[in-house]
Amino acid sequence: MRSTGKRSSKGAALCMCASVVVVIGHAHSADDRDESRCRSVRGHAVTHTVPASACTSPVGFCTEGKVYGGLKGELTFVVSHFIDPMLPSIPNVTLYLVRSTIRTHRGDILIGTDSGALDLKEGVGAALITWTEGSGRFAGVSGYTRVSPSLDRETNTVFSEYEGQICVPR
Repeated sequence: MRSTGKRSSKGAALCMCASVVVVIGHAHSADDRDESRCRSVRGHAVTHTVPASACTSPVGFCTEGKVYGGLKGELTFVVSHFIDPMLPSIPNVTLYLVRSTIRTHRGDILIGTDSGALDLKEGVGAALITWTEGSGRFAGVSGYTRVSPSLDRETNTVFSEYEGQICVPR
């Protein structure tokens, strides 16, 4: 696999889909769950691309929007890597890594790593967000969300459905 630091049309489309709510987590042992308060989350997100001049991504691609449902707030995606799998059998698929941040209206912050794949031809993808950092009611967070993004090419808008689990210490 090859990682590129350039913003390409392939990467831009992928990132747009990555902008879909990505809520990911890591595996928990039974002991971890006993010491945490976990809840299921489900909902959707709508995001749009941000001008490169206002983006902090090393590859020049960011999105922002809103997340609704079990998680609510302002959603920001900052792409750290686009990865070309270099497989002739899937020429339209791009892989990506994103730092996802949700800021609630109360000021709580939830941060995770979104990893996913996007089919640029079809405009659909799949992602997993692993939640690893937070503040306020998300302090000590762990958990995940599975995301199913789809891209509206006419408006450069990503619509995503998500479901997962968020755990915080008791």
